[in-house]
Amino acid sequence: LRIGLAGSAGVRSMESSKLAAYVASRICHDVASPLTPLMQSCELLFDDSMGPAMKAEGEKSLRSAIATLEAKVRFLRFALGSQAINDGFAQIGEARDLFTKLFAVNSKTQLEWAVETTQITNRQMRLLMNMTLIMVDPAAKGACKVSAREVGGELELSVAAIGPYAQIKA
Repeated sequence: LRIGLAGSAGVRSMESSKLAAYVASRICHDVASPLTPLMQSCELLFDDSMGPAMKAEGEKSLRSAIATLEAKVRFLRFALGSQAINDGFAQIGEARDLFTKLFAVNSKTQLEWAVETTQITNRQMRLLMNMTLIMVDPAAKGACKVSAREVGGELELSVAAIGPYAQIKA
């Protein structure tokens, strides 16, 4: 299990309480950030003094905010919800779709998907998703490489921030 910056000399460790606080902060940010444009869009739509062009812009912004919120909530639901703690194997295609949609609404960061296994448990996928939540910000204006591969008969999970601004605030 690795989480870190691509090309760094080593992987920085983090206290579990600090890691938990970081994940909680990330969740709050991911849910709250699309709510502001959603509320502003509603104000535009329901303001009778706005012309048709502004109302159209408000509707466009509303649709974008809803798509962003939907992608983030679906990802968080799997990453933190009860489905992922069940025994059994994750549907890799379904999980990749969740990752793709999450990164599609985060236009500053690209997803590099390198899952090279046909079987990954729900718990392992949940861990990969939570590691990704941590690395999205450090990968800003770069890429987040998500990988799972068999090494010596064991599954190695790795998430790395790649790019000129990649840094972890630990």
